[in-house]
Amino acid sequence: MFGCNSDAPPPERAEEPGGGSRPSQTARAPAPPSPAQGMLMRPWRARDVPRFVRLLDDPEVWKLLPEPYPDPLDEALARELIALSNAGRHHLVRAVVLDGVPVGQVRLSFAPGTSDRSRAEIGYWLGRDHWGRRIGHDMVARFSAQCFAMMPALQTQFARVHGDNLASRRVLEKCGFALEGPCPDHPGFDILTRQRPG
Repeated sequence: MFGCNSDAPPPERAEEPGGGSRPSQTARAPAPPSPAQGMLMRPWRARDVPRFVRLLDDPEVWKLLPEPYPDPLDEALARELIALSNAGRHHLVRAVVLDGVPVGQVRLSFAPGTSDRSRAEIGYWLGRDHWGRRIGHDMVARFSAQCFAMMPALQTQFARVHGDNLASRRVLEKCGFALEGPCPDHPGFDILTRQRPG
């Protein structure tokens, strides 16, 4: 469900007679700035309910997620999910906001019923209108780094990714995650992990 485009390298230069240089005919133009430069991550708010429904009441968004699509996802369910996202000690959930408007979500969750804070799952989704804009990489990279910085006990982050979700796998790999193996609880999914840097 994520589109992920790597930054293109700057144009190569070819020497011209007299010591000057000109762009190589085979060079590519540099990629434009990432649209996620002004990204904000904050808790979901009650006034976000209509936007939450618009983003998440979409079977294509749920297609490759481990959870089933709660068809339909109406405003009552959205209010319940937002309340749950802001409650409890076993997870940290943030709306991803661009230009003042939520576009997706990131979440870090620990296993419930345990005090172990050394390993946690990172999960994320992005509204379909925002796929293919390199937002997925930026939001995962930023959130992953913030979680390591805020939580000294956290040593390993892991993510579940469907075998057919190649774009999401590329997002994770570019953020430093590596394949650990098949997910034992969800056939068709793999687990990728990232260790605390340094």
